[in-house]
Amino acid sequence: MRTLALLSIVAFALHAEAKTFQNSYVAFEVPDDWTCVQEGVAWTCTPQNPVFAKEAVIVLAAKVAGPEDNVNNFLSYLKQPKKVITKVGTPVPSKVMYAQQRALAGNVWVQAQHIGSEIQEYYTLYLATVKEQLAILVSFSAERNRYQKYNPVFDRAIKTLRIVATQKLLFHKTNTAGAGDMIGIQGGPGAQVDPANLLPPPEKKSKGGGGLMLWIGLAAILLAGVYYMTSRKGASSSKKRTSRPK
Repeated sequence: MRTLALLSIVAFALHAEAKTFQNSYVAFEVPDDWTCVQEGVAWTCTPQNPVFAKEAVIVLAAKVAGPEDNVNNFLSYLKQPKKVITKVGTPVPSKVMYAQQRALAGNVWVQAQHIGSEIQEYYTLYLATVKEQLAILVSFSAERNRYQKYNPVFDRAIKTLRIVATQKLLFHKTNTAGAGDMIGIQGGPGAQVDPANLLPPPEKKSKGGGGLMLWIGLAAILLAGVYYMTSRKGASSSKKRTSRPK
């Protein structure tokens, strides 16, 4: 009985410390000490503490689904190793931990985990799906030595992940943009999407993967950007702490 009561208290405490992030296409829970910001056509969620911000990041992106965007193609693509370029310019393939389909809130997603697919020594878990005319990618990345620390955060976000896109977004019709266009979506509950905000991606195609390669490339760029900026902030803070007035 005491163990059950203790588990209930811990579960309640974890729930009390969580908040719901929502943009125009998905919603999920993140810790109170995390922040989510829009980075062009994508979103990034990281710990507010600059020291921890380089340890983990969640990246979200969505686009108008193209003819090759479907669960089977996503699964085939994520089953294959990805190549990341090292600091010395050597391409190194990622290690695929697993790739499989799973149901979340009534929708079928592809879930896959790699190590070294975005940055070396980082685990990245991918979730990709298509609903009507909307394709969605969410990636969860953390340093290899810190993954156990952030695994409960990622697990909670995944278990609470749901698609909240409006009918206007799911059944997109416009003459100004075509299938495969990335979507610059504003955040906040009840946010609306203007079809004029659809942004065309670079001309880049991948056999069998649809536009997923573009998404993963975007996620890698954002992760690298977060790592670079937070590393600079951490180094700057450390320099200030160690410097002494002459």
